[in-house]
Amino acid sequence: MFDLDVFIYDAIKSLGNGFSLLMKSLTVIGKDNTYFLVIIVLIWCINFSKYSKLTLLVPFSGLMASALKLVFHMPRPRHIAEGITVIDGYGMPSGHALSAVAFWSYTSHTLKKRFMWVISILMILGIGISRIYRDSHFPSQVLAGFLLGTLVVVLFIKLEKPFHEKFFNLKKWMQYTLAAALPIVFVLMAIVSYALYSDGNGIDDLSSTFQLAGLFTGFAIGMIKIRKYGEFDVKVVWWKQLIKLVACGVSFALYPLILKYSCKLTSIIWIEGLISVVISFFAAMWFVYYAPILFIKFKLVVIKE
Repeated sequence: MFDLDVFIYDAIKSLGNGFSLLMKSLTVIGKDNTYFLVIIVLIWCINFSKYSKLTLLVPFSGLMASALKLVFHMPRPRHIAEGITVIDGYGMPSGHALSAVAFWSYTSHTLKKRFMWVISILMILGIGISRIYRDSHFPSQVLAGFLLGTLVVVLFIKLEKPFHEKFFNLKKWMQYTLAAALPIVFVLMAIVSYALYSDGNGIDDLSSTFQLAGLFTGFAIGMIKIRKYGEFDVKVVWWKQLIKLVACGVSFALYPLILKYSCKLTSIIWIEGLISVVISFFAAMWFVYYAPILFIKFKLVVIKE
């Protein structure tokens, strides 16, 4: 922790309890699950092709943050303040900050509206400040998340077109292999880091890594498979949109419940991790492949000629 860390941390904490509700709200907005819900609504009801790339960018950002937390092994402010020695989740870098930059900046880039950039900057800064205010991160951990998020988004935008052209010219089995290879790298990084320290800390970060690896792989493979149906227009009459929104809500309610109770079937972390990967994989496949197929079948979307 640096002197500047302490100065900024103390300045934000000096705001007092009057901002507690606002900061809690910003933290909730900045959760990966909130982004996933918004993204699915966008691709099911607004524009599938325009927003579908967020299904890769956001889980990748969360996956990177979770794995790196185990690598850096840095405590959060509340761990130091409360003398906590058993640490479930580490603080470097801030996953909220990384995902905030990824989601809001890429959405603004996609929409190309000045007002959206203003909203995005305010949301990114607000979410970062909320993490400091709520004793979840030091300022340097939030800054690291901002910088990594910026790097990820810039590279994603720069490489998106050339990579897209080359990737979809590959054979299908190679596409599936590459889709699984990237999350495997981060899973191995997390497992090695967790095993090297051998102190039992960081269990939440390890669990998040498994879950996000499953989500990323499922989204990636689902996006590959759905291409054979061509493009479709998801903007339909209001009652069809309502059906899709209800389906979205039910799906999002069931996924964490199934994940929670399935992982309780064992106390062995590695088996629990495998269960998390499998359930998260099929949940992601549902959102970008199986559900859209049903929408096509029941005419809840319109295939473009």
